[in-house]
Amino acid sequence: MQTRAGVPMGNDDLSSGLSSPPSDLDNYSDEEREVKEEEGEKDGKNNSIVSRFFRSSSPGKSSGAQKAPGKAIAPVKKEPTLGLGDIVPTLIREKVKKRENIVEKKPRVKKVKDGERVKVEAPENWEEVYEKLREMRKMVEAPVDTMGCERLGDKAATPKLRRFHTLISLMLSSQTKDTVNAVAMKKLQEQLPGGLCLESILGVEPKRLDELIRIVGFHNRKTEYIKKAAVILRDKHGGDIPDTFEGLTALPGVGPKMAHLCLSAAWDRTEGIGVDVHVHRICNLWGWVKTTTPEGTREALQAWLPRDRWREINFLLVGFGQTICLPRGRRCGECTLSNGLCRAAYMEPKKVKVKKEKRVISEGSDEDFDDDNYAAPERSMRPKRRRVKVEVKEEEEVGDEDMLVADIEDVVPNLAKFRYKR
Repeated sequence: MQTRAGVPMGNDDLSSGLSSPPSDLDNYSDEEREVKEEEGEKDGKNNSIVSRFFRSSSPGKSSGAQKAPGKAIAPVKKEPTLGLGDIVPTLIREKVKKRENIVEKKPRVKKVKDGERVKVEAPENWEEVYEKLREMRKMVEAPVDTMGCERLGDKAATPKLRRFHTLISLMLSSQTKDTVNAVAMKKLQEQLPGGLCLESILGVEPKRLDELIRIVGFHNRKTEYIKKAAVILRDKHGGDIPDTFEGLTALPGVGPKMAHLCLSAAWDRTEGIGVDVHVHRICNLWGWVKTTTPEGTREALQAWLPRDRWREINFLLVGFGQTICLPRGRRCGECTLSNGLCRAAYMEPKKVKVKKEKRVISEGSDEDFDDDNYAAPERSMRPKRRRVKVEVKEEEEVGDEDMLVADIEDVVPNLAKFRYKR
């Protein structure tokens, strides 16, 4: 078989399906041809020029590249292409790293360098606000004054038992009003076999305990917390409550606020400020702190408030929030701080409703009118259809339909006015 160029093709060439280029060995003599073939063997090439011409290039090298004598061509390294399985984990790791680097923004407070120490400058007029707060708390009695967690224990009990009562009342007080918490504590003291003590809590069934504290918020979860905490007190603390912040927070259902309040009330040790919703809300209203969580408020307050007032401030602000500075409907008119000391104070004027009289102007009138003080003329309303039940005695015989209609019209006057065209 011959190609267009007239060069014969062998069976090997036919299998490739490609036409070979014209050979140039025919122009050489036999001796020169042998020399050319020997040079090709030295270079590691096949004897056939066609096979040399169509030899596949090695991986990593270009097919058209020529090998320079005495120099090796370095293979080109291709960068691995990232697939979807490699990109997604990388993005997730970067997002998690950003979240770990996010730290809660601390309140903007002025810092004054005092020698080597750095102390936080207290808000302006805070002492005046504090003294007025004390005066207002003396004038109004709040629920926390008589039903606070430290006042719900049995005064005739031993110090150890009173500490246990304080812990239980604090665990019940979460998301619960003081008045409701006092009722639940009274039920436990009166209806538990042997009174409210560690042994009675360990022996009572969870279902019965849940029934006694059902009126408090999240009673199901608190039942579980109290039963687990009782086991920990028996096994690890000899039946008494822990006397350290770390030990109290290790109990289920006890957070930083409860731990600081329990240390103050049960062990008479103040190591931090107990910040609840009232303390957190009012301190942000006054501008004493600028935080988003109660724990952030505690750290910000402890940075500048004198330590001798850490225990008292919770009692003052909780009662103030229960009586005057309510979460909804603050009574700023009764607060002595509304004269410029409280930046959130407001005095709502009494709203007086003024009714405007609407003038009715007929269609043929020449009187001018305003759009705001104009009432459209009344339109005749379509009368409502009334249902009438007509009883016809079987004994009476009606001979004509017209007589029956006349009788109905006599029973229902003005029946013709309520007939409608359909």
